[in-house]
Amino acid sequence: MRATRRERAWTASRTLELIYMIVFVALFFVGYWQRPLDAWVYWSVAAAATMSGFWIWIRQYRALDELGKLKFMKSWMVAGMVTSTGLSALIGWTIFNAERSVSVPPSLSFMAAYGVLMLGLLAMALTNWILNRGTSERRLKGDRHAENS
Repeated sequence: MRATRRERAWTASRTLELIYMIVFVALFFVGYWQRPLDAWVYWSVAAAATMSGFWIWIRQYRALDELGKLKFMKSWMVAGMVTSTGLSALIGWTIFNAERSVSVPPSLSFMAAYGVLMLGLLAMALTNWILNRGTSERRLKGDRHAENS
């Protein structure tokens, strides 16, 4: 059976996402071992990463059906809430601790901020797993309504 246009678009967007991840992880490690020659190089690569990431997300969103779009938005909402709350708490804690010392501006640990970002990704993955678990179980049982989702 031939794949539908929506399935082909989804597969193409996932392939683009994989290529995106490989390229920008490689650039991250190159930048980690060798500093960029100029600040413009860093900001250009960061802007390209951000814009291409948004472009891939838009392609993925357009390839989904209505239930898939709803799940996509819910997982991003949860990830955004966890990440923004975590970063706000981390910045507040850093400012609170800076009042006791003389370090101005307060030092914000890279690993702490990175940990909060990873926590946001874990929240997104867990949300996707929870949202997809119910439809997968219904599909296994042969529910007609799950096939339309």
